[in-house]
Amino acid sequence: MTVKMIYLARRNPATTHEEFLANWRDHATLSGTFPELSAVFAGVTQCNVVQDPDLVPGASRDYDGVNLLPVHSLLGAIELWDLPAARTTMLTDELRVFSTAVRAFTVYTVESVLADGPRTRHVALRFLRARPGLGGQEFVRRWSGQGASALLAAADGRIRRLVHNHVLLDRPAGYEYDGIEELWFDSAGQMRDFFADKRAQAALRAQAESLVDEACSVLLATQVGLAVPAIRRQP
Repeated sequence: MTVKMIYLARRNPATTHEEFLANWRDHATLSGTFPELSAVFAGVTQCNVVQDPDLVPGASRDYDGVNLLPVHSLLGAIELWDLPAARTTMLTDELRVFSTAVRAFTVYTVESVLADGPRTRHVALRFLRARPGLGGQEFVRRWSGQGASALLAAADGRIRRLVHNHVLLDRPAGYEYDGIEELWFDSAGQMRDFFADKRAQAALRAQAESLVDEACSVLLATQVGLAVPAIRRQP
């Protein structure tokens, strides 16, 4: 079982999106200088939100990045914020880079890999809120069952990797998601083609009608800017 911290970030409003991406990489480098922080994480995947409105129509550009952070233990992730480096140097740098402290937009999840293909450079991410009245167990059953099967059937192999992250513990205000879906593609073109496919649109529409509260959910088109372990180049 893989536990992950996932955050959905907005940049410091005094910076541009391009400046944020450079600042974000520097923030990761700074974090790596503290062994007690590095010891918490099993990896990092910084996903830069693509600002092209034509890549995936309807994808949000209100955010700047998503970080997928597998951790060695849930307890270690929870206690991370109380480490001296996190409370001093890193917090100061977070306020330089982001709209607020990272803790305010981070959720804890457990990962379920539904299609175990390679990590690639292009990831669509869906931060999902269950429809009102839909219990957590029923949401998981339908989302990771019929919902995932319908998306994979519509993909014709374009989705190389499909991961469902089930949210644990309390959610920060404004980030009350029940699940986070990762759809990995070989290229931006494959991502565009998938979301333009009428079968994929029908599968997503079916989820919106019975499973997902679309008004409180977010779709993002991203490109990986930093990955540890490194993503292997595909032949």
